[in-house]
Amino acid sequence: MRRAARDLLLAVTFLATVSATLLVSGLPQPGRAHAASIGSGLCASTVDNPTGVIVTVVNGNCVVSFVTDITTGGNASYTVRNWTVPAGVTSVKVLVVAGGGGGGSSNSIRTGGAGGGGGVAVAPNYAVTPGANVVVITGAGGWGSNCGNGNKGGNSTFGSIGTYGGGGGSGCVAAEGIGGSGGGGHFRAGGRSNIYAVPAGVSAYGNAGGAAGTDYSTGGGGGGGGATQAGSPGTGAGANGTGGAGGEGIVNSFRTDSPIVYGSGGGGQGYSIQGVGGTNAGTGCGTDASGSGGAHGTNETGGGGGGGWMNCTQGQSAGRGGSGIVVVRYVPALAEPTNVVAVPTPNRGKSVDVSWDPVPNAQSYVVKLRGGACGTVYGSKSGITSTSTTITRFDMNSQVMSNSGTYKVTVQAVGDGVSNSSSSETQCISVTTNPSGEIPTISSQPASSSKTEGQSVSLSVSASTTDAGVLTYQWSKDGVAISGATSSTYGINSVVTSQAGSYTVDVTNTLAGISISSSSSAATLTVAGALSIATPVTGLGGSAHSAFSLAVPAAGGRSNLTYALTGTLVSGLLFSTSTGTISGTPTAIGSSAISVTVTDANGATASTDSFTIDIGYASTTLSLSLADSSPSYGTTDRITASASRAGNVAFRVDGLLIPGCESVATSSSVATCDWVPLATGAVSVAATFSPSTSTYSASTSSLSPTVAARAITATPTPNQSKVFGAIEPLITYSITSGSLYGSDSLSGSLSRASGENAGTYAITGGTLSNSNYAITLTPVMFTITQATQSSVTLTSTSGTYGTSITLTASGGSGSGGYSFSVTSAGTAGCSISAGSLMSSSPGTCTVTVTRASSTNYLSASSAATTVTFGKQSQETLSLATTSGD
Repeated sequence: MRRAARDLLLAVTFLATVSATLLVSGLPQPGRAHAASIGSGLCASTVDNPTGVIVTVVNGNCVVSFVTDITTGGNASYTVRNWTVPAGVTSVKVLVVAGGGGGGSSNSIRTGGAGGGGGVAVAPNYAVTPGANVVVITGAGGWGSNCGNGNKGGNSTFGSIGTYGGGGGSGCVAAEGIGGSGGGGHFRAGGRSNIYAVPAGVSAYGNAGGAAGTDYSTGGGGGGGGATQAGSPGTGAGANGTGGAGGEGIVNSFRTDSPIVYGSGGGGQGYSIQGVGGTNAGTGCGTDASGSGGAHGTNETGGGGGGGWMNCTQGQSAGRGGSGIVVVRYVPALAEPTNVVAVPTPNRGKSVDVSWDPVPNAQSYVVKLRGGACGTVYGSKSGITSTSTTITRFDMNSQVMSNSGTYKVTVQAVGDGVSNSSSSETQCISVTTNPSGEIPTISSQPASSSKTEGQSVSLSVSASTTDAGVLTYQWSKDGVAISGATSSTYGINSVVTSQAGSYTVDVTNTLAGISISSSSSAATLTVAGALSIATPVTGLGGSAHSAFSLAVPAAGGRSNLTYALTGTLVSGLLFSTSTGTISGTPTAIGSSAISVTVTDANGATASTDSFTIDIGYASTTLSLSLADSSPSYGTTDRITASASRAGNVAFRVDGLLIPGCESVATSSSVATCDWVPLATGAVSVAATFSPSTSTYSASTSSLSPTVAARAITATPTPNQSKVFGAIEPLITYSITSGSLYGSDSLSGSLSRASGENAGTYAITGGTLSNSNYAITLTPVMFTITQATQSSVTLTSTSGTYGTSITLTASGGSGSGGYSFSVTSAGTAGCSISAGSLMSSSPGTCTVTVTRASSTNYLSASSAATTVTFGKQSQETLSLATTSGD
């Protein structure tokens, strides 16, 4: 409660404190110093105290940095300036950073707390008024102390946005430091007070500082609070005391488009190890530290000072807080147009001519016509790319603009919104319109009309006035004046679709060189596309009794269209006057020479050339089939013709009418003809159908069958033969299957397989033939039998006893060998051994010789033949002489 009440009191009394401080310090108060120029070009502006004000251009944006000189800092010091918002600038980005708090020192016990970071506020879209003065206050960093609490940093503000300086770190004194971010603790943690004002759209940042370690004599001091983090507490006791780390600040890039850290807390003092400060804040002092202790916070970032003696040298003050900063960034506005001149338009009432000098980089201009007190805006004209324009009553709201009226004119240059914003409006320039005569009275307004391309149209107006003025006329289409249309009547001989639109006429009464006009009501001219109808070139033929349809559509014109036909259609066809279609089922044949005319709702017409519809005979169909699709010579085959309707059919083969089938009436649309093929091979079978109704066409159909030979079977007479060597007989046969047609006969004869030896031979077709028949021969064999040999004779008939007779023979036929046998042994006691005849005594016996059969001959034997063995002759006898003893 005590802290809340204190923060509220600070918030209420801050501005009064600032004013009182300025008076005490002798610094210039807001609004009392002479303005000094800062920046150049589109980034030029004014401030009453330019010291420490830096203007840069970053990516086309103007950046104004308000800096506090550190030589004036300490003890919550600050610098006050009045900045004048540049013309045309209505919105800026603002960064407000208060000064950082100074660090505390606790003399020899090394537990001093660090200074807190300065409070930070960010406004990405802060509304300002061009030409207004904005109070800008930048706080210095608080001084560090020796055996005492550090000083609070100076507060910073921009207009209604304010931030508290960072709290001082505590040292030998038990009081806590407070501020935008609290200072670090020695006896307790540092408190935090937020920015003293938080307008809508502004983000504020600041956190509490850290407490000291548990042993206030040798523990570490707390770190300073940062914009986004609280400071860490000191830790430990005795030689192990560690200073708390400072809280981190907030990253912002308004100043350079590169990230900079603002409002970080400093690092606390430690007995052995110092606390590290946040980015751009001071680091604390510690006896074992390798770096400088008790460092200052970085200027222009609001960083808190480090706790403990500077450079760890006893007796020196702790680190000082970094100074604060205010950064303002905006898109520069174009310069105001200069040399603005406004005069009444010569010889014209309710019209003002305005001109001005060009503004560099302007995309366009806006001219406004205001009331006499430069208040109410009657109308504005934008998108002007030249440096002059004419304002008429048509540019005004509700067309309010009078004659002899006094008005104010302003001009504004329009930027691209990226590199430049629009300029502010110029000062009001006074102008009075010309006087004029009586406004013309229009008694007869132009009438709306609907036409088709190619037709003529006439618009007229009747107007009058009671004064002596001269009436003139100017016709306009869609608000654009029509060149040469300056009479009370405006006519077009042949309209086109592009001339459709809204037509008005300005009737002007000119009296004493001053004109005043009255506008007619709008007459709407609607133009339908040109009406046309094409002469059909296809689909002009049809057949009797078949549905027919021919569309003859028109194009263009205004609905609804009507059609008319010239000429006479074939019976059964009808014409539609609403669609232009000819349709129906013709009941007759013939030709119709006709044309079609179309008329649209505007009375425009178009016609085709004459064209002819030909209705021919209705088609018929005829199909043929054969009972036997593979007919045979001499065999009756039925031809069937199927027609699509009743009539007669003529049948032909190879172009010749088939006798008896010259005109066969259809029964149930079918006619038949029995045809006997009288030749083999491919033939053409055709039929012609003649319908019984005259509106149908004849039709034909044909087949191309191949007539096969007539099949018969010839069987040779069984058991036909001859004896080997005999004359070849004629082989006979009979037809055992099929028959010959009519008086047909077969030529030639059968034959057999070649060979003259005895045996069996297959009987073949030989030369037996007839081209119209396919002859199949039944397999039958022909036999050649063996012949009888000539007589066989034994030629060896006598011999001598004791000597065998070699048997020999002669006669017979063929290649068979001779064999011998003893028919009777007789008195000689004959026997045969190895082809020789032997006897056992002189005498006789009988022998038979047989010649064996061969391929072509039977075997043959001789009669028994007598063989005689004579006695042997004795050897010569001789008497051997013997002597006796």
